[in-house]
Amino acid sequence: MHCDNCSHKLESTDKFCTKCGARVQSEAKTHSVAPVSEEKWWYRLMKVIYIILYVGSIAIVCGVAFSEMPRRSLDGDLSLIRCNNGKNYAPAKNSIDIYGDTLSTYDDQRARILCAYDTTSYYSRTAPSYKNYAFAPAYNKVDYGSWFLYSLLSLIITWAVLKLIRLSVRYIAFGSKPRWKSEFRSPF
Repeated sequence: MHCDNCSHKLESTDKFCTKCGARVQSEAKTHSVAPVSEEKWWYRLMKVIYIILYVGSIAIVCGVAFSEMPRRSLDGDLSLIRCNNGKNYAPAKNSIDIYGDTLSTYDDQRARILCAYDTTSYYSRTAPSYKNYAFAPAYNKVDYGSWFLYSLLSLIITWAVLKLIRLSVRYIAFGSKPRWKSEFRSPF
């Protein structure tokens, strides 16, 4: 072994050069060898495929969770048509369709006939020219809590399954023993 600075011959146990005093680097440190798996092109390709699979799976789970998010909607049975004569009618039970906070022109005429004549025989009656009712919409209760928990649980299960796939590929391709603690400590 020779000194890198002055090329003086050294013993294998020397830590400093006896001629110039430079620090001696051991050959094991200077010739670091990358693991065989890092040099293979297919190993790098597997990493790219794993990242695409990971990001794609998370995006799919998030997309499904967003599409299944509960939304506020009108309840036809709890909404009321309150007539000026004191009677109340449920629109759903009286063939009046509701889609928003106000009734459509056609359903408005049906509600006027209902309040004026106390009957559902719309075709034999004419609607009064004045508005004789008030529409009180009622909305369904929306439960965001359980939706959020199910979505979070789906993300965690997807993450764990992808980690298990990664461990099994490493075990099959390289024969390396799974490192459970270090694998589940990092997010990727």
